[in-house]
Amino acid sequence: MKKECAENFCGSRRVPNGRSLPIYAWKLENSADIRADEVLIRVIKIHLENGSFNQIYSEVDGDEEKIKETVMEIVKQRGKMHNPYTGTGGLFAGIVEKIGSRFENTAGIHVGDEVIIPVSIAMLPLKLEKVTNVNYVYSHLDVEGYTVIYNGCPIVKRTPDISWDLLLSAFEESASIKKASNLAEGKENLLVIGSNPIVTMLYGFALKKVMKSEGTLICVLYGDRIPYVYYEAEQKRNKLLYSVFDEVYFMGSKDTEDCIESVTENGQRLCDVIINCADQNGAEAISVVSAKEGGSVLFSNLTNNYTTALLIQEAINRDMNLFCAVGYVEGYYDYMLEFARDISADLDELGKTLTQIDQQAKVKMTVAFDAEGDTSDVAHLLNSKSAAMKKINAEIEKAANYDCAVILDGESGVGKEVVANLIHRMSGRKNGPFVKVNCAAIPKELMESEFFGYERGAFTGAKTEGKAGFFELADQGILLLDEVAEMPLAMQAKLLRVIQEGEFYRVGGQKPVEVNVRILASTNRDIAKMAREHVFREDLYYRLAVLTIHIPPLRERPEDIVALADSFVEKYGQKYGIPKQLTEEAKHCLLEYEWPGNVRELENTVQRLMIHSTGDMITSGTVLREYNREYDGNIDAVHGERCGFNKKVEAFEKSLIQAALKKYPSTYKAAEALEMTQSQLMRKKKKYEL
Repeated sequence: MKKECAENFCGSRRVPNGRSLPIYAWKLENSADIRADEVLIRVIKIHLENGSFNQIYSEVDGDEEKIKETVMEIVKQRGKMHNPYTGTGGLFAGIVEKIGSRFENTAGIHVGDEVIIPVSIAMLPLKLEKVTNVNYVYSHLDVEGYTVIYNGCPIVKRTPDISWDLLLSAFEESASIKKASNLAEGKENLLVIGSNPIVTMLYGFALKKVMKSEGTLICVLYGDRIPYVYYEAEQKRNKLLYSVFDEVYFMGSKDTEDCIESVTENGQRLCDVIINCADQNGAEAISVVSAKEGGSVLFSNLTNNYTTALLIQEAINRDMNLFCAVGYVEGYYDYMLEFARDISADLDELGKTLTQIDQQAKVKMTVAFDAEGDTSDVAHLLNSKSAAMKKINAEIEKAANYDCAVILDGESGVGKEVVANLIHRMSGRKNGPFVKVNCAAIPKELMESEFFGYERGAFTGAKTEGKAGFFELADQGILLLDEVAEMPLAMQAKLLRVIQEGEFYRVGGQKPVEVNVRILASTNRDIAKMAREHVFREDLYYRLAVLTIHIPPLRERPEDIVALADSFVEKYGQKYGIPKQLTEEAKHCLLEYEWPGNVRELENTVQRLMIHSTGDMITSGTVLREYNREYDGNIDAVHGERCGFNKKVEAFEKSLIQAALKKYPSTYKAAEALEMTQSQLMRKKKKYEL
């Protein structure tokens, strides 16, 4: 028993307690020096289980470098890639480097073979040297490192006609796909609930092959609209989904109850088989309530709330078969390889489409304003009674009607991006992409590759498939150059050429890429003066300044302060379910302040007032207390001295920043807690000499 335990659960490499039972918490000895019964594999890809990837992604807010750091830290601490939060791992892909003399080589592998290890990496030692790339679509990591496998550990040779991405995704689902296929054979109405389009399509293909030809295959995909999605790519994704599924429902605009009504046609159509591969709240309810009497529900992901499903089944008193996730089952290699080969072309096409969407998401692309989104400032902008904003509305309409370059200038927080979005929404390019780029946030050495993209192998560390730049992503749409005045002169020259000629070369490319892109540029600096002083290219300035729209600061249009404040009160009243109003005295207090942070600062202030105020009214006392916690009820006195509203505000702001800087280890975390950008925090830190 002891020998079997050691062989099957890598007991010989656990650290430090050699007598403990095999558990995920073991730390493994991960040296590349193999024993006689082991195989050394150079790892090139890690597929993270979806729950694990999503947990890491959420924790670091999708920051690629922090994802890499988190994975490296997990491996460093544990000697393996076992996510302690989710209890999951994933799969390895790599190249065989050494084979021990006593390794039972039943798979017939040789040194140099490309292989997949179709069991959880949470139990295999891993020596990780570097994470080179994060693939958000497939939950894959490109890495440099080593792993060790043992006698009895399954191994599958890669076939070159199937991509790594597809093979890893298919083998991650492993026997669950076969189980789903067995359950669905000859059945009529089938439902797949997913959150990852790739995984959802895998199950869709498997079910479609075995179900009744006259049956209905339904898909519920979480994520109504991928954030900042490119219209054409989204339509392409949806077309691919409909090539497999007869009906597709996107969760997001629908709540769980509405979705159940749609799937079941108000209870008139219940499903024979439901496959739940979505780790989302509410998915278990859709799964169980949509199943017919005697139907089957398979939860393919262990992070699904299986217990909740059992309770729901008991509540509705309907007899059905509930199955948990199925892990690795020996003998499924051939089935999985054949299955992956059959769907290779379709899944690869979906992967390319989702990669395109993902690239665009990273640069915050959008089609148009969502009418159900945060539009309070938009609505006010369009309906403002101030003379200044009426003039701007007329200029926005003019800019929308003429397909020319526009400069938007004004202080930080005045709403330049809102204006840019409105121009896009009202223009002839509204169905094209809208790419927003912060020129100040891109390192000088990366600017060319970010704007123009690069070809495969253009430089060390380049993605194997190359990369599309901002101009390609914005083709047939609008490119917003935020903080354009911060762009280096060398890059300005290259930008000018693209504007003039409508083409460019990728880094490492030999053929010109033609694009049709409209340019909007925004800045909080006097760019005309910069051009005259030759710190900004004069020829580029004149190319950009066909039209110039100046958005005045909030202090120059005080009639907008109260109107905006009221709109924000309504917005957050609806959001938090706490309808409130500002008293006339409170409005007067807001008018006394100069609002150096403009509309952005006003909105954040109103949000705090909504949270901190009691009762149905936001009073002047609430406003003053918000800016000075030591206010004692006498507006003329703070610490015994007469103090105006602006000074109260500054004192409170300074105390907030001091507290945040003391509490958090970095300015990034402090800025995040204060709901401001890091650059804003640094400016205020300098202002208050903190």
